[in-house]
This record gives sequence, C-alpha cells and structure tokens, in this order.
Amino acid sequence: MLSNLQRASGYSLRALSKRTSLSLSFLSRAMNGERFPSWEATASLARACGADPEVLRKVWEDAEVRRSRKATKPEGLASALRHLHLRAGSPTPWSVYVNSGYALSQELVTALLELP
Repeated sequence: MLSNLQRASGYSLRALSKRTSLSLSFLSRAMNGERFPSWEATASLARACGADPEVLRKVWEDAEVRRSRKATKPEGLASALRHLHLRAGSPTPWSVYVNSGYALSQELVTALLELP
C-alpha cells in the first residue's frame, strides 16, 4: 500500500523523509514491509504524497489486525512456552522451579525454553 502511494506521488524516499520528518531508513523499511508504521506515520506519509489519510484508514486498520494476530499467535508448544515466558516477564528457571511448587526442575525449564 505505502510503496504504491510513494510511486504514484512521484516523490523519492529522500523527499518524503524531508516532507514527513520520518527517517529515510524507517521509510525504506516501511516501504519494503520490514516495519509496520504507526497510524500517525501512515497519515503523515499519505498527506506528504497528496492523498487523503482517511481513505487509507480502513486498509491500515485491517493490516494492523492481521499483524497483531500474527504477532500474538504462537505456533507449536515450544513457541507457546517461550511466548508465555516472555509475557510473564522472563522469570529465571529458578523462579519457575520455585513457583511450580518444585515440580519443574531448573534444567527442565531451561530445556523447554531452548526447544526450536
């Protein structure tokens, strides 16, 4: 969506960077899909290209929902365990051992978190 907007505007990324105050690096990564821009950045880019940001709002919101689902959906048991571990604040294996009522050894916790 953004790369099409940029091409249609005829502006280079360098020119858009100056018009939006977004870094050239960020714009480059956003254009090739490596970064997902905030709505504010997207709206700023739309205005700089001469487009109405509200026309892009629904497209951006739909993409944000898809991105959020992908980011929060662990795949497989090992991934789910790592995801839960991160969400819990990355407790140490010792802390998990103690909080599990000594049911899970530190070695087991470490091994589970290192699964591919």
